Amino acid sequence: WWWTTASIVMMLLLVGPSVRSPDGMEMLRITASWFGADVQVGDPHFWPPLWSLLNAPGVLLGEPVVGARWLNIFLWGAIAWPLHSAVSTIGGRVPARWAVVIYWCLPMLTLFASVLDARALGAFITTAFVASLVKTASKGGGLGWPTFWAALAPFARPEGILHCAVAVFVFWLMGQGRT
Repeated sequence: WWWTTASIVMMLLLVGPSVRSPDGMEMLRITASWFGADVQVGDPHFWPPLWSLLNAPGVLLGEPVVGARWLNIFLWGAIAWPLHSAVSTIGGRVPARWAVVIYWCLPMLTLFASVLDARALGAFITTAFVASLVKTASKGGGLGWPTFWAALAPFARPEGILHCAVAVFVFWLMGQGRT
């Protein structure tokens, strides 16, 4: 938890001002329309609803951009948790700590963290999905968490549907004793 908390604090300190992406602004308008706001919305069924739903508190409080910024900073920082979990399962605690430090050094992190769209949610779900697959493959156990993350991914990003195909393939490999 220390690494996750440190990651979130680092995001708060390093991320610049919000970058309003057209996609993210459309998703925030969709959220506002759910609560009766009179806003122009393109196709409300085009965007997966999870990021919009998670931004509902900011929209309700009248600060959708501020709420989306806080959500994305939290999500980009929270990636340290599944990243550390996956790497510690594979190689131990020391490599897991280095993985988080290297993650902090990625140039794309501070570039993408300020963009108000669902990238942060997609990255968090993908990292958690991979971490749950690593844990399941290495320690055995149920397929509940990988299935949960694979099922949640399409509600965050359109390409999240691919998680389901990857999960089916990995589950098949596990059944064949090839993991």
